[in-house]
Amino acid sequence: MRKNTDLHAAEEALEDAADVAIYDERKAQLKTEKALPADATMEILRGRLTHAELAQINIRHSE
Repeated sequence: MRKNTDLHAAEEALEDAADVAIYDERKAQLKTEKALPADATMEILRGRLTHAELAQINIRHSE
């Protein structure tokens, strides 16, 4: 029974490590990305901005 417990603990540790790696990667991405302008955010929330228009804003905003 002890081996099953150890194996389960090892599997949990691997899953936790993978989750931490994903979190760290996303956190690093947030540091390099710039926020959208407030007016663009409002247009998105109102549903007035198409995907193509949003892509153009992202291109201009990242330059």
